[in-house]
Amino acid sequence: MNVLFAIYGFISRLYFGTLRRAGEIGRGSILRLSGHVTSVGGIKVGEDVFIGDHFRMDIVPRHGQTYEEKEKGELVIGRNTSIQDRFKVSCALSVVIGEDCVFAGNVFVTDNNHGMDPMGEVPYKAQDITSKPVRIGNGTWIGEKCIILPGADIGEKCIIGAGSVVTGKIPDLTVAVGSPARPVKRWDADERRWVRI
Repeated sequence: MNVLFAIYGFISRLYFGTLRRAGEIGRGSILRLSGHVTSVGGIKVGEDVFIGDHFRMDIVPRHGQTYEEKEKGELVIGRNTSIQDRFKVSCALSVVIGEDCVFAGNVFVTDNNHGMDPMGEVPYKAQDITSKPVRIGNGTWIGEKCIILPGADIGEKCIIGAGSVVTGKIPDLTVAVGSPARPVKRWDADERRWVRI
């Protein structure tokens, strides 16, 4: 058993040590080896980040790009962010996750979508993708099984309820729930509590 742990540790240090030297993964960060990463050149992970088992992080080509150019997409995860198992992110343009964020399991984040022309000459999967930047502010908590879609702009220290689908802007210090996610509470600094909107 000790031999297996030694081998696992060696592989982890070799793989992620290489990425660290390239400046892509910050010191103290842990990404489980059961995860899958493509286009590492477009992914930047800050210091002391944790990403759990079975994650997937992809940079995908956007309209007019070839696979050789796809590193131009920007996927950034800020320092001290904790992301639980089965996190999936697909980035063609820009996905920026702030510092000190907390993600529950089974969260999907994407800044892109397939073309949606039903009368096009090619099926949906072969149509050019469209993309809009996604931003998740510092200190935000994303609940279990949330979906963050293209154009989502979530403010700082927000709480997004489990199973919510975020499609637009959520102001700072807001609790949002539903599909699509709508603000239901905001932080009252004077009363120091969440108040219903």
